[in-house]
Amino acid sequence: MCGGAVHVNPYGDVDYRIIQRPGGTYTHNNEWNEFAYDLVAPHRTPIVATCDGVVVWADFDPVGEPNGGWGEMVVVRDSSTSQCWLYGHFDTNSIAVAAGDPVEAGTVLGLQGNTGNSLRTHLHLSLHECNPSYVAGAGFSAPWTLQQ
Repeated sequence: MCGGAVHVNPYGDVDYRIIQRPGGTYTHNNEWNEFAYDLVAPHRTPIVATCDGVVVWADFDPVGEPNGGWGEMVVVRDSSTSQCWLYGHFDTNSIAVAAGDPVEAGTVLGLQGNTGNSLRTHLHLSLHECNPSYVAGAGFSAPWTLQQ
């Protein structure tokens, strides 16, 4: 269970660095990204689910900016809160889950990449109020804590 705090390393046992925090001036300055983290590990490092839940989207970001916003992305509805965790910028064709799949914390979702609106390989990780009007199932970002 998560409930607004990530206790599972999204890279499994691989170390990572935080390259942008919530409220970051580069891209975390609007209601979609306000509480997001950008994390970096070596390119194509496996990304794992940080919580138990159900995949509600696993494909290219269909409503992002003209160049794809979060690119190849996975959205998981957290089973403990019914909020949605958004994992963005997977490597092309590396997503390992499909919409409707149940996942447990630690399940491999895909590989870190550089798709969408991204200048370098990294993982965009954010918590959202699930919003059925957004095809990927994520609405405005919600506050949460990354526990390293």
